[in-house]
Amino acid sequence: MANSHPIIVPGELVWLNGRPLLKMVEITEESLSLPFWSQTLAAKIRVAGLISLDESGPEFHAAMTLGGFVYHFNRCGSTLVSNVFSALNSCISISEPFVFQQLLDSSHGTLKQRVNWLRQLMALHLDALAAYADYLVIKWPGLMALYIADIESAFPRVPTIFLYRNPVEVLVSARLNPLGNTDIVKEVHLGLPLLKNINDYSPLERTAKLMANMCRHVLLSSNIKLLDYACLPDAIWTHVAPYFNIHLSPSDVLTMRECGRFHSKSHKKNKIFSDDAWTKRAMANEDELRVSNEIIEPVLLKMVDLLPSLCVPKLCPTQET
Repeated sequence: MANSHPIIVPGELVWLNGRPLLKMVEITEESLSLPFWSQTLAAKIRVAGLISLDESGPEFHAAMTLGGFVYHFNRCGSTLVSNVFSALNSCISISEPFVFQQLLDSSHGTLKQRVNWLRQLMALHLDALAAYADYLVIKWPGLMALYIADIESAFPRVPTIFLYRNPVEVLVSARLNPLGNTDIVKEVHLGLPLLKNINDYSPLERTAKLMANMCRHVLLSSNIKLLDYACLPDAIWTHVAPYFNIHLSPSDVLTMRECGRFHSKSHKKNKIFSDDAWTKRAMANEDELRVSNEIIEPVLLKMVDLLPSLCVPKLCPTQET
């Protein structure tokens, strides 16, 4: 949708005497199609100024609907989900807006203040993007699963999913292609009690402890549905979109199907998306199987047992057991 109005969005959050300030930036309409929000912000036209989050204006822009939130393990197809929603003319999906993590990773503010700051921060995104789409979907950074309680307090009625897969597959993927931004993971993110410094844990143990802690926080949610990686990509248009109350026309479904055919990190659209679960499991080493069994699976299985699932994966008759 062509629009001459400048797009001014939050770029970065800084703290001044315990109060949140936002560096606002102007972005282009073209940059909204980039796969990660950090790329959109990096392509900014200019810094538009600083504003106080306490004085940022109205809570929500009625012209744009907050469709849903996507929490996730790493390497579980969350970028694919985001890309497929962004393929719709009616929807913008923001992939990993770290400014929200900057807010919640701090110890500043009471619960009431943090809830208000979250609402104001979301309102700024909705207000800036309302002229370009009807729906906004947020795919959170991975660590945001640890703040589900705060986010749910601010947005109790927003449909929410947690995307997960067999933890062994995640651990193998992290070994083959190491995860980024691991330097921001701190002791508190791994869950207490900790018997030693975070640097005394191997990268494998840190990943496993973080995944287990994510499951523990997801278990506290009263407004979340689980989505197994094995349901992708079809579940995005058959289950997630209806759950997010995003109306799809037949042509929308075709658009989503076409986008869902490709690997989310394949910028040239030359790599077809395929379920690599069995390959990953076959490549698992003894340490990966051990930490998955000892650290992640007990709480993951509890999560799957107690929380509702959005859909049930179809068993493929060609898969070996």
